[in-house]
Amino acid sequence: MKQFVVALLVAGWFAAPHEAQTPRERPAQTPSGTGRIRGRVVTAATGRPLLLATVTLSGGNPSVRRTVRTDSNGGYELANLPAGRYSFIASRTGYLEQNFDQPNPLARYRLLELAEGEHLDGMNFRLHRGAVITGVITDEAGEPLEGAYVVAMREQFGPNGRFFNPAGPAPLPIQTDDEGRYRVYGLRPGTYMVMATAAMIDDSPLGFGKTYYSGTLNEPEAQTVRVDFGLDGVANFAMIPARRARVSGIVRDSEGRPAAGMRVTLNAPRGSGFGQGEMSIAGDAGSFTFDHVLPGQYLLHVRPSAAQRKIAPANVEWGAVRVNVTGEDISGLTLTTSAGFAISGRVTLDGSTTPAAIKGLTLGAREMDLAIQSLGLPPTIANSPVDAAGRFRIVGVRGRVLVMGGGAGSFVKKVSVRGVDVTSAGFDVSADLDGIDVVLTNQATTITGTLKDSRGIGRNDFIVFFPVGSLRVGKDSPGSGRFVPTLTAFTASGTCRRATISPRLCRRCRCRSKANGIPLLGKGSDRAQ
Repeated sequence: MKQFVVALLVAGWFAAPHEAQTPRERPAQTPSGTGRIRGRVVTAATGRPLLLATVTLSGGNPSVRRTVRTDSNGGYELANLPAGRYSFIASRTGYLEQNFDQPNPLARYRLLELAEGEHLDGMNFRLHRGAVITGVITDEAGEPLEGAYVVAMREQFGPNGRFFNPAGPAPLPIQTDDEGRYRVYGLRPGTYMVMATAAMIDDSPLGFGKTYYSGTLNEPEAQTVRVDFGLDGVANFAMIPARRARVSGIVRDSEGRPAAGMRVTLNAPRGSGFGQGEMSIAGDAGSFTFDHVLPGQYLLHVRPSAAQRKIAPANVEWGAVRVNVTGEDISGLTLTTSAGFAISGRVTLDGSTTPAAIKGLTLGAREMDLAIQSLGLPPTIANSPVDAAGRFRIVGVRGRVLVMGGGAGSFVKKVSVRGVDVTSAGFDVSADLDGIDVVLTNQATTITGTLKDSRGIGRNDFIVFFPVGSLRVGKDSPGSGRFVPTLTAFTASGTCRRATISPRLCRRCRCRSKANGIPLLGKGSDRAQ
């Protein structure tokens, strides 16, 4: 009988005897100087001093890292500091980490400039207490479930669209107590999805499935919990029984032969991609089996094992396929590996009929499936130089890809495959492909503008530009998106700095505040929008 053991990482906290004096920093590391910084760390809500908060200074050239703990008055001192540009932050358990000049943890911050011999006093931090999500996990009959694992996942946006990333204190996940209660603390303001899982301790075909608040096995049906500064959340729900399934199949190489010894993994969604999951080595006939698989979306991935890579380092064949497990056994899966293909074509410069003959130009083909990228498969992008005749050839390419690159101040403006514009949509590669035409340009677009909140006050936020329609904001499954080019700028008192953007991105773009998702529409140009 197989036993599934869940290992817990337990963090030990050791407290040194407290001395009634200003805490001293850890032994100074070289280099040193004559600079000094003093200040206090207090709570943002009441101004109460925070004892044993950690203040960290890092950066500089050569690199410097100093840490110090605060005293009973919240005071700290860092001495013998060399001149430089530093990241300067404070943190404490239960509070949100904050930079020295941030009014709140969500605001843009800057590096600290310290001159030689400069003494900075009054460098105070006002830390915000992290939000909390609490609740009770039960079984379908309402009985408390002890030892269930609970993860709060924060809503985020990226090239893959909307996704949820695990958040909260380390180590994760949090376990419920004997009354089924859990408490996830130290959360940033935002929208969260809460998920519960249970340990598999025997070979029983029935277990508790991965359950989302407020009681569903399907992530798109999950309800979210909103927390903010001073606003905590509650998520009580019952876990749902689910049947464990068997997933099996065979692996064949690019010539149709059984791929014995290949490394096969069944990977579950994690954040915007997939995390490394259960692993199996393909048998003599290329066969593989995974038992006790709970319902959900998985990525089945195969590549050479470590032993095979030692014997044949040049073997880069791999394969991947998505699998939807619903509780029924899945058999007869066939994964065919491939080393990829070669794509080639010609590069010209915008406004010229002659080939590009600029030193330093390179092109690459990036896999658009971010789920595959998240596993670090070889290769996710392969660069190729452009020769004097404007020709390029990229090898090891497969799947749906975007052609990207440039150099020497040039950007990709347009990509065509046999007359079809595939600049933003990309194209599929399942065989060697020639006839790709790439147009480069050195004419970038600059966007400026102003970002204000609903009260008309200028926002101090990061701004993200991306092509309209490229990001999905619905409840898509993690890892189901594709790569799109983006650019991040920031505002100072609501005024956006000039952002240089390639023509591929600026055909028409949408601007979104990362903090509040405030949309600003406009066509790319050299004037404010």
